[in-house]
Amino acid sequence: MGCDFSFIHAADLHLGSRLRSLSSSDPELGSEVYESIFGSFARIIDAGIKESDFMVISGDLFDEAFMTPRTKNRFCEEAARYGKPVFIVKGNHDFGDQWEETIPYPPNVHLFPGEPRVMRMNIRGRKVEVAGVSYAEWHTSENLAVKLKGSPDAYTIAVLHCSLKEIADSGDYAPCSLNDLSGRNIDYWALGHIHKRTVVREHGPAVVYPGNIQGRNVRETGEKGCYLVSVTGDREELRFIPTQGVVFDEVTADITGKRTVNELISSVEVPRGSVVSVTFAGKGQLDRAIRADPDGIADAIASARKCRASVEAVRTVPDIDLARIREGETLMSEIVRTADGMFAMDDSEIMDMLCKGPASDIKDTVRAMIDAGTFREVLQEAEMELLSRIEGGSR
Repeated sequence: MGCDFSFIHAADLHLGSRLRSLSSSDPELGSEVYESIFGSFARIIDAGIKESDFMVISGDLFDEAFMTPRTKNRFCEEAARYGKPVFIVKGNHDFGDQWEETIPYPPNVHLFPGEPRVMRMNIRGRKVEVAGVSYAEWHTSENLAVKLKGSPDAYTIAVLHCSLKEIADSGDYAPCSLNDLSGRNIDYWALGHIHKRTVVREHGPAVVYPGNIQGRNVRETGEKGCYLVSVTGDREELRFIPTQGVVFDEVTADITGKRTVNELISSVEVPRGSVVSVTFAGKGQLDRAIRADPDGIADAIASARKCRASVEAVRTVPDIDLARIREGETLMSEIVRTADGMFAMDDSEIMDMLCKGPASDIKDTVRAMIDAGTFREVLQEAEMELLSRIEGGSR
């Protein structure tokens, strides 16, 4: 292997996840992604057999609410095929195990309990420790990181499912900070919970989230998989191994400077076979064509690029001079000035203006858009749609 030892770091497998939102909108894709999660784990096992001495899994191995005997058994079959030590902590999604007695883990799988524990190995003369602690319930606000520590004479890996305060939107699941991870004789923090792959710190100690092993919706974009960590002396070399079967991606189709729809389609580059969420943006003469049939143009992108494509948003604007129109005395001028006035209002003023009398029945809808921060985006889209139609009809 050219190093003292190496290990696989994976997390957030979510085996058996029902993918309810995805499956309801696209049952065929939902079924494909469901199986792809298992396929991704099988490819992690394949890579681990060839290149690693052991494996750590940092929580959310399963989705507890949906874990069936078949799901548990499929994991156990793959773990047994690996044959080398597998160290697991439980996270917020897999804190229980209703099939613990009837489908036990194979002997090479070591599950950390709800109290801190250290497991030791000797790999080709090198002392290696794996420290970890599992969730005992679906949520804990306790700082579990401060409970883990290593030995000065061993290379220690801490396995933990947690929220790191320095990572935005990580929540408050076993929250801790980078300061909590230092000075504990731990060389590598194998973290889980954040689905976006992030090397927070490369060394001293290394702090790594490998992300989940398969994107499960259009928000979980890009390649997914695991890290192979090779250790030589006191240095780690991290190599990401992509194992996903389906890649979700986001792409912007910019109409600026494009004269034809085919020119726009040719400008969009996405991985073959991916599932793409398309945002149409930019300013130009294609605005009206996009607004007339965004789904059809997304389908054309899918056909040309051999992928699946759906529309995320339409943020194009017509090739018109808003400043000039604003100063005029036309219907378009009134639309621009009215929209300007609404953009200048605060939330309560918007509610008062739009939700009076007969329009009071839309109050909940408007409030929901305001709370979600999408109202002004919808207002701008409505403004551009009106301007585009009037401009197109006047030609």
